[in-house]
Amino acid sequence: MLVELAAIFRMHGPAYRANGPDPLWPSHGQAMQAIEPGRTAALGGHVSCWEHCQDAQSRSHACTHRHGPTCLNGAAHAWRPRPRARLRPVPYGLVPCTGPDALRELARSPHKRLDHTRFRASAAALHKLAREPRVVGGPIGMSGVWHTWTRALHSHPPGHYLGPAGGGARAGRPGRPSRDDFLGPVKALALVCRATFRAALRQTPVFDGVPREGWARDWVVPCAPVGTGAHALQ
Repeated sequence: MLVELAAIFRMHGPAYRANGPDPLWPSHGQAMQAIEPGRTAALGGHVSCWEHCQDAQSRSHACTHRHGPTCLNGAAHAWRPRPRARLRPVPYGLVPCTGPDALRELARSPHKRLDHTRFRASAAALHKLAREPRVVGGPIGMSGVWHTWTRALHSHPPGHYLGPAGGGARAGRPGRPSRDDFLGPVKALALVCRATFRAALRQTPVFDGVPREGWARDWVVPCAPVGTGAHALQ
């Protein structure tokens, strides 16, 4: 049985917003309320008729909210070819930049500041490591997205970066390929990501809210080759 997100919100959204265990951000509550009436009579609808077969179909209007997975699925399909067209005919690598569990609760509080800072910091860490002569020795290009949830809807905010397995040309020198495991040693990358994020977060008011074990534990930043990059991009 297929259950849509909007149906779950209609059934349980009002009670959760009223009695939820955690403070709910206004933007989250507004998104839930916008998605709830999607594809129902509450938003009206339209009828499509075909003269050659005398058939008619009625369809309720979409919620048009950007987080509505059903209503904006068509728009998502129309958008996907655009980043796919940017892929070059070279090997690609995928780098998920994750952090320890200690950061996840903090991410639910000042999430905009934390997500923005961590996203930029992890991208800066990748650029910094790639410029090392023993890794790539030059600048790299990449695309990144910020995932807020796992497929099981567990809070897990990592940044995922997709980039060509090599660096661009600089100062008249040809571009250089990376190592076979893409961007070199993962332990070094994890250390650089943690240090870069810590330095960036120290400039914000939320730094003191990070538990000490968040900085003491090892971070996990794997690097994996993903062929042409098309499947990873999808």
